[in-house]
Amino acid sequence: MSVGTWRRITLMMLVGLTAGWFAILRPELNAREMAEDEAERLASRLAAHRTTAARHDEWRTRVETLSRQIRAHPMRLPREPDLPGLLGRIARVATATGTRLIGVEPQSPVTTADYRQRAVTLRLKGEWSGLIDLLVRLEHETRAVTMNRLNLTRRNPDADGPSLTLTLTLTGYWQVGDGALIPSDTGPAGWMASDPGTDGDRPAALARDPFRSRRVEPEGAADALTYLGRIQVGDQVWALVRDASGTIHSRQSGTALPGGGRLGRVTPTAIIVHRPGETGNRGRPVARQRIALNDSGG
Repeated sequence: MSVGTWRRITLMMLVGLTAGWFAILRPELNAREMAEDEAERLASRLAAHRTTAARHDEWRTRVETLSRQIRAHPMRLPREPDLPGLLGRIARVATATGTRLIGVEPQSPVTTADYRQRAVTLRLKGEWSGLIDLLVRLEHETRAVTMNRLNLTRRNPDADGPSLTLTLTLTGYWQVGDGALIPSDTGPAGWMASDPGTDGDRPAALARDPFRSRRVEPEGAADALTYLGRIQVGDQVWALVRDASGTIHSRQSGTALPGGGRLGRVTPTAIIVHRPGETGNRGRPVARQRIALNDSGG
């Protein structure tokens, strides 16, 4: 064969070998490229995990610090109830404030998914200043206890004894597991504050006795209500209003008032009363009345 023929044969063989090489190695090359991409992604994830692991000690320290703060927080629910201790404290505070505990009606405990609770209704007799001082002291000397409802009534003027009767409903709360979830818990066990602090001052608006005067205003008059002050326990506020007959009522925002209408906003200096009007839209209140605080003492 001639030299040209050998050259053609050699060229054809080289072309065939090159094509076969690409046909055989291309899948392997593709697999290698995919493996390299996956290696880069894994390396990135590994770096992120290493960064997170490096902060593990920092987060563990934070969790331990927060756990200690929760165990020591004064608003944390007590491990167990202490109704005898609560009643004993109330009796001592009543004696110190010149009032008298005359009735106790405890309710059955109630269990929810997150806590337990028990309500108790108390009846006390005394004068205005003593009963207000008792409420202020109870707010400072108890924990995990709320004042849900109070009612003040005046005795017959011709009868002897204290002039006022206070009916007060308290609700105490405690943990569902009685502290079993935190065995090392060393916080207060009952409803008494471990550090009650300084007794709160009586609110200035409640320094006078609203029951002292019995001025009777015209029956059914629109302005027959007199705003005498307010009682604030935590985030709950009661307005004290006197009706035309001289009876004192404690009302919270949104509740009905004697003579019609509903109590709106309650501030230290005035209350807002919403009364139904003649042109209201399906009974919605259209009259808005502001009653200023009567601080004359009468």
